[in-house]
Amino acid sequence: MDVLTTYRAFTGNASELAKAAIEYASAAKLEIDPDKTNERLIRYYQSEGVLDRPDRLGRDSTYHYRHLVQLLNARRMVMQGLPLAMAIEHNSQRSTDELEANLKAPLPNAAEVLVSRFKSIGTDKMASSMRQRSAPSRPPMAVVDVLAQVQDIKKELMSEIHSLRDMQSSVLMLRDDLERQLQKSQDQFHQVRDMLERLHQMNRHFEQMLMKSLDQQQEFEDERKKDRLETHHLMREMQLHQAKLNTLLTLLETKLP
Repeated sequence: MDVLTTYRAFTGNASELAKAAIEYASAAKLEIDPDKTNERLIRYYQSEGVLDRPDRLGRDSTYHYRHLVQLLNARRMVMQGLPLAMAIEHNSQRSTDELEANLKAPLPNAAEVLVSRFKSIGTDKMASSMRQRSAPSRPPMAVVDVLAQVQDIKKELMSEIHSLRDMQSSVLMLRDDLERQLQKSQDQFHQVRDMLERLHQMNRHFEQMLMKSLDQQQEFEDERKKDRLETHHLMREMQLHQAKLNTLLTLLETKLP
């Protein structure tokens, strides 16, 4: 059974919400940085729109299961290096079941999120343009209405500018991350190459030592063979001298009275 199912009836305050998130992350092996997942962070996330507004009873705030999966998703995305703005958009546009399913799926990288946002912006603008074209003609608007519409357009443009700035910041962060990974890969490549070179040198040194040892062993065997031959010749000569002495002794014994 999935550990998360035990928390579906969760209800508690900010401290209990942080504790439940840490317990689930530990059981599910999610990286959420438990030291930073606390009551203060939850209040900050609530003020920024990462979490839905909790239920209030007087001064007390009550959080539920949806807040738990929102918190877990946000911490995963932040730990992955994604900006908090993406976590806000992610949590606000998905149902509780989708947020729960996302905890079991791999996180998208910053580039994939940016592509998705660009597609979404393009689709929304195309739909808006089609609606404007298909809408029936309206009577002339008053100056006040025109100014209000201009202000609304200005607000939308400023919102788009902020979104583009966030995207630019995310792209720069992604570029810096890729450059760091590339530099790290190059450093590791040089380290491996140096290790292989040292290993090759040690191998050559070992081969030289082995050849020298074999040569010394061969010289030793040759010396032993030479010593055995000399010893054999000396033994033969001693035997010949002994035979001659025996012969002389025999002759002397026969000539003596």
